[in-house]
Amino acid sequence: MRICSEFVNLRGLGRLVLVALVIAGLAGCHPKISKENFDQIKLGMTQEEVQGILGPPSEATGLEIPVFSGTTSKWAQGEAIITVQFFNGKVVAKEFSQPPPK
Repeated sequence: MRICSEFVNLRGLGRLVLVALVIAGLAGCHPKISKENFDQIKLGMTQEEVQGILGPPSEATGLEIPVFSGTTSKWAQGEAIITVQFFNGKVVAKEFSQPPPK
């Protein structure tokens, strides 16, 4: 009988751990691609600073020659899109787009 009660306690512990993991996962699901995070991006910021706010881009294209480098990076999450243009590693333009709510 003692084995059965320990088994039940382990099952209860397993459920508790599962619930805790789900709650922790949901708490960490704040979208990075948001108007609030877009507003934190300032002209002159480095690519590293922008990635610190938004994470790695969904896509990036660029051109590099000895005295010039230009990159356009795009972050997308759901229907929200942030596009940032970098010249020599610094933000020179940014755009936020999201369809209006239905």
